[in-house]
Amino acid sequence: MMKTPRFAPLTLPALVATVAVLLTAQTAQAVDYEKANNGTALNLAGSYTGGVVPGASDRILVTSVMVGTSGTQSAALGGALSIDGIVFDATANKTLIITGTNTLTLGASGISMNSASTGSLSFNGPSIMLGADQTWDLAARGLTITGATTLDSNGKALAITTTGGQIFFKNTTALSLNATISGSAALTLDSTGTELTLTNANSSFTNGIAISAGNTVTASSMSVTAGGGGISAVGSGAVQLKGGTFKYSGNTATSAQNVLIDSRFVGTVEVTTAGQTLTLSNFKNTNSANASLLANGANLGGAGHLTITNIVADSTQAQRTAFTVNKFGTGTLTLTAINTYTGATTIEAGTLALGASGSIASSAITVAAGATFDTSARASYAFNTTKTTTIGVGATSAGQIKAAAATFSSAALALDFGATSTLLSSYTLLVRSGLETGDFASVTATGTSIAGSFTNGGSGNWTLTAGGYNLTFNESLGTLTAVSAVPEPSTYALIGGILALAGASLRRRRVKHGA
Repeated sequence: MMKTPRFAPLTLPALVATVAVLLTAQTAQAVDYEKANNGTALNLAGSYTGGVVPGASDRILVTSVMVGTSGTQSAALGGALSIDGIVFDATANKTLIITGTNTLTLGASGISMNSASTGSLSFNGPSIMLGADQTWDLAARGLTITGATTLDSNGKALAITTTGGQIFFKNTTALSLNATISGSAALTLDSTGTELTLTNANSSFTNGIAISAGNTVTASSMSVTAGGGGISAVGSGAVQLKGGTFKYSGNTATSAQNVLIDSRFVGTVEVTTAGQTLTLSNFKNTNSANASLLANGANLGGAGHLTITNIVADSTQAQRTAFTVNKFGTGTLTLTAINTYTGATTIEAGTLALGASGSIASSAITVAAGATFDTSARASYAFNTTKTTTIGVGATSAGQIKAAAATFSSAALALDFGATSTLLSSYTLLVRSGLETGDFASVTATGTSIAGSFTNGGSGNWTLTAGGYNLTFNESLGTLTAVSAVPEPSTYALIGGILALAGASLRRRRVKHGA
């Protein structure tokens, strides 16, 4: 008679261990699912050679099986999809374009490209969410972020590293990238309308940022060294403005990082935070030789302050030698070097100040209404004797030249009151502080109500009768007075930066009205 074998009862610890083994075995089943050569949505089984949709612990594998059309294969997400990552093996040689408007959640595997791969990855529209801390290793390949693509770091850390790859941003509005970027990466903003904000101050990528026309990069930190050896939101390479805009939103800082203006365009540097100052010591032209684009200059300013310590010079290309500077925003632009650019300087708002040794060689300096050209840091300053300084452009308030001492000998001064100027009494015009020396060779005035050249009436007083006014410009006081051409005392109006004269004008008006 055969006896039934007896088994020892399964204890609780043994049961737990058995379950753990089973769970581990199940977890180990996570696999890479190969992308098939079709455009089937990524949330459908038909998009993969094995006919199975990857799960949250699986990866999408791109190989030479995916050949696409003209080197690319587009596939929509088709719905929300959570995966552990995307991997390109050594055979992958095409570009996978992931489209759609759904959310793709990436896990700890992130993005990995084999160093032998010649493929690349593009996101065009989806929302990307980080499900874990991760690395995007691009090797020497490229990554493109375009369209309505967004990136939600979800409180997770993202590191992007390359050995020569390029990251393109195209037609992407208000994309915030909170990533540590390292290696020989290059960031390129192409097409138009891209607004990229870099919020991580620990990037060290070396191939810089190129910002084409119509695009903007905002960063809150910059490297304190040039060409390497520092970490910042914009890496250690050059910030190249090919007609685009670079905005600095951080605290007061000094940077030796190269900020390059492609001399075929007008580039913009803006300090956005009021009260903060960005000082640049390597601001210059790239001297592009392309003859088809002739713009050449920079818009500089913002609500904050910008200081440039190196020489701002003309391009060496013959067709675009006259570099222009336009000062915008309420802050102060300070130029500390002996600058040699010869294009026009326009101060449309705020202050353009010269340092103690600063100077400019512009063909013309225009100070708009309410703006200031401040040379007071100079012990003395000789204005360009062959150029024209235009002040007071505008209808209600005039610009001013603020000087400790200056020489205007043989210079021409133009007072341009703008096309809408009809009431000279609305102006407060301070041309000089009274410490300057020398005479003007000529003084001209333009505007709707006045047009003509002042005549030197002796003792530094220049006179002009135009627009129903007798105008007198007093060199020693730096004031302009306007008296009605009809001899009536009540029509006398005083325009000047000297408060005592302004007060006299106010008292005369009060007498007329019985005040």
